[in-house]
Amino acid sequence: GHSTNISEVLRYLVGVNKKRTTCFLLSDFIDSETDIPKLEDAVKIASSKHDIMAIEVFDKRDRELPDVGILELRDAETGATEWLDTSSRAVRRFWTESYDERSTAMRLLLQQNRVDVADIATDGDYVVEMMKMFKQR
Repeated sequence: GHSTNISEVLRYLVGVNKKRTTCFLLSDFIDSETDIPKLEDAVKIASSKHDIMAIEVFDKRDRELPDVGILELRDAETGATEWLDTSSRAVRRFWTESYDERSTAMRLLLQQNRVDVADIATDGDYVVEMMKMFKQR
């Protein structure tokens, strides 16, 4: 498919790997088919059978829109397009608040199920963040 479904990825992991293993879940965690109860179940089951480390890869524009006027945005997974006026403070604030809410909810769900989480910016040094994650363990 063309869309992200983290629940299915975790179900596949549990079905394929019978022995306990260390797994890295590398994603932007923008799950276009999020069914929260299914995701909670999948994370709970997978983390009970495997040692999972989640790595959220993000672009700074995922978190905060720059003020550059009107943009046409296209969802890479669904192909849907939307026009956005980034010169509006309310639009930029809504964008940031929506990202923060989704990210916080995902981080909380993962941490409640003993999954370590690290953030890695697309323009950042991933080695530093990975080293921090391993040192915390």
